[in-house]
Amino acid sequence: GIVKLLLAVDSVEPDIRDISGQTPLSWAATNGHEGIVKLLLAIDSVEPDMKDRIYCQTPLCSAAKSCHEGIVK
Repeated sequence: GIVKLLLAVDSVEPDIRDISGQTPLSWAATNGHEGIVKLLLAIDSVEPDMKDRIYCQTPLCSAAKSCHEGIVK
């Protein structure tokens, strides 16, 4: 998919934050995109425990609050 293609580009920063401090992993976990979560977690530079700036939540916490059981597992 498109995410896999983007992650193959050297200039793409897979852990970049948006204005609210969320990373691509945060967005994927919050919205239940298991495949994208797996792709991002396979990248060494992605920090799985990075908290967002607004709610101070990790991607795991966001997935749990959004009831995405597959991601939490």
